[in-house]
Amino acid sequence: MTVALTKLVSKGANHGFCFQCLNTCVWMETQLVLVFDTGNGTQETKVFTERPLGIQFPSKMPIIVHRIREGSQAERIDVQLGWQLVKIGDELVQAMTFKDANRVFRESIAPLPKRMVVRRAPVDAVSVAQLSDRIGSIGSARVVSYLQQFGFAAQSAYVWQEDVKQPQVRLWLDGHRRYGVDRPHTWYVLLGKIIASDASSTAQWQVERRLSHIRALMHDRVKEDLSNEYNAYFESSHF
Repeated sequence: MTVALTKLVSKGANHGFCFQCLNTCVWMETQLVLVFDTGNGTQETKVFTERPLGIQFPSKMPIIVHRIREGSQAERIDVQLGWQLVKIGDELVQAMTFKDANRVFRESIAPLPKRMVVRRAPVDAVSVAQLSDRIGSIGSARVVSYLQQFGFAAQSAYVWQEDVKQPQVRLWLDGHRRYGVDRPHTWYVLLGKIIASDASSTAQWQVERRLSHIRALMHDRVKEDLSNEYNAYFESSHF
């Protein structure tokens, strides 16, 4: 494919690889800070960087967490059932009506990037061959139309359109997990983001892959596409 997409940096949530400039960059994510009363005399501050947050409240005051979606950001950052929301950013909510608090809440969430797809580890596809069969291939004839969905402009599966500002693609790692009882395997959480060329929108996704999957299905193919240019871009950070 036309895109050379590989650089996995595990230095923290604000580090990654920018494929627009083919360089390691540091960027600040949009954040939403929520403060909760835990019910035991303490308050907890939680920082959200994406939507949906994964928490639900009844439509009344006070705003109490009554559901947390499995696998959500709220679960990952350890928000607890029964906590009462007391602050949205710099806004205290206790004196608000539910209508006003809900409006502030929704307006505060809106700037957060929305994760496009979240897929758990396909634990029954541990080999490269099994995962390849599972995800399939779109074929070179569909590459151009497929990339257009995300704002990319290509002449073919192997040539970009010239003089067109392309979206940015960023990939980074967000830790790892182990699945399985008898023969557990390590699965790496791979986060991706596509930023529109005019920065008007973003799309995010999360998948879990084994190291062998990342090497064979992404790294090796990118290295083959880049050929002699690979060392120019990745000389100090070979896979």
